[in-house]
Amino acid sequence: MYEFQGLDAVEEHRLSATSRISEKIEFGDFNSQDEGLYLITRDAPTPAEKEVIDDVPFMQGVYDFSSMLGERVFQNRLISYEFQLFNVPYRERKIAEIKLKQKLMGLGNSALKDSHDIGFYWLGKCASVAIEDDETYQNLKVTIAFDCYPFMISEKQEWDDVWDTVDFAFDIFQHMSFTVDGEKRVSLFNAGSASVPVKVKSSEDIRILKGITEYYFTSGVTNDESFRIPSGKTDLVLKGNANIDFSFVKEVLG
Repeated sequence: MYEFQGLDAVEEHRLSATSRISEKIEFGDFNSQDEGLYLITRDAPTPAEKEVIDDVPFMQGVYDFSSMLGERVFQNRLISYEFQLFNVPYRERKIAEIKLKQKLMGLGNSALKDSHDIGFYWLGKCASVAIEDDETYQNLKVTIAFDCYPFMISEKQEWDDVWDTVDFAFDIFQHMSFTVDGEKRVSLFNAGSASVPVKVKSSEDIRILKGITEYYFTSGVTNDESFRIPSGKTDLVLKGNANIDFSFVKEVLG
């Protein structure tokens, strides 16, 4: 129960609305719930593919090289939200419009968290903030669009499997730490939709064979963008004498 004595009508409305709003987004220091915004619609269409096509004259169909590297590659996607701010006087609606634009448009690529996507976030920047003022009913319609990386990114490392946070639709229990004494064959599972880089932490220098390619890692922690695992199961051969830990963050096509 809120105590509204000493607060003006706008602040009273905002606090009352905040207590009733269940769906929200967060971007930097912007929190739609704290701003008293009710989420009306969200739109996250699948991203367009980066097509590499050669249309040869007099040939049926086309040559499609889009998946030459083993997976489809996508462009950024536009994610949009429509909010309503209800029953607020004109002056406060103008102030709210300025605050929203300052908070959202002033920030570069950052995490966009949506209460709809538990355990994941989008990475992008605000592309636009469109405002429609309704003087008759003293409402404000706010449409916010974000230009985002095509995949949702998990908030936790793959090795960080805590029972209370397990999502059985995406999480896989697997060994991510190994002791190597000469040579060991292991497998890693990527439950995501895209290939991802794997961070390697090794107590000693070690070699890793993935397919026909051998990677060399010195002792310590290595983040090598070229050492990636695709979606699904990847078999590795570890060569050396070391304790080794793998970690990665999965990405899904939400």
